[in-house]
Amino acid sequence: MSDIHPHMSIPEFLDTLSLDQLYSTVEEGDKRINKVLDQDKVDVWIFHSGVVNEGFYRTSQEAAQALVSYVNF
Repeated sequence: MSDIHPHMSIPEFLDTLSLDQLYSTVEEGDKRINKVLDQDKVDVWIFHSGVVNEGFYRTSQEAAQALVSYVNF
């Protein structure tokens, strides 16, 4: 039976790995981190009404227009 359980913490999971598996985990983690860091980023404007996020917009102008529409509703 496996020592790995669905609700294990990350440190508990890492304690179950061999040295080779730990090295592999580090390499895979580095690949994923570099992939995220190398991707293009975009600014996102969020219109928040105080309770929930009402919308996500690529420009401040789109967000402002959404706010005007919300206020004038």
